[in-house]
Amino acid sequence: MKKQLTKVLVLSLLVAGAASCGKDNEKSSATTNTTTTTTSNPVTSVVGEGTCASAQNLDQLKAIYNNWSTSNYTLPKQKYTYEEYTMGEYELKEKSAWIFDYTTLDFKDSFKRTTTKDSSTAQSEFGGSKEGIRLNTLAVLNRVSPFDIRIYSSSLIEVVDNNGDVYGFNLCAPIAANPVSVFDESENTLVKIDRIRGQ
Repeated sequence: MKKQLTKVLVLSLLVAGAASCGKDNEKSSATTNTTTTTTSNPVTSVVGEGTCASAQNLDQLKAIYNNWSTSNYTLPKQKYTYEEYTMGEYELKEKSAWIFDYTTLDFKDSFKRTTTKDSSTAQSEFGGSKEGIRLNTLAVLNRVSPFDIRIYSSSLIEVVDNNGDVYGFNLCAPIAANPVSVFDESENTLVKIDRIRGQ
């Protein structure tokens, strides 16, 4: 139980950190763009660049992916035309020192995900197109019980599938960025976004 609680705490902190990833890429400017773009979100109506989708339960999260068609894959709107996500793969190791037990993340490997705003193509371990990513994500969500969802905010959500794997979603990020973290219970590994580069 203690090990499971430690893993949940580590994963929760990492998913919360992933929500703020990419803010380093923003540059300040002396001029202000006053143009706003109105878009239609599968769950709610949103206005402006960089807006977030939202979900309060598993059905609403599934609805986002069920309604994500080729014409609105860019919801929520991407700030950049092209985005590249460097994904880090880590192994969780239980260690102890004196009377303390703790978990470390040991780096194993890294790989990239990419997405282009106005294109149906994307690169991810979940598929080579936005449609492939959408379908693979729905397959994951269909393995989740309504009781195995953690809502940190309306756009920051974790789900646990029937294998015990934990998937973190940031609904402020494009479809190709999600899930922003994946904890594999059988391999005891964590994949998460380490860096975002936008153009």
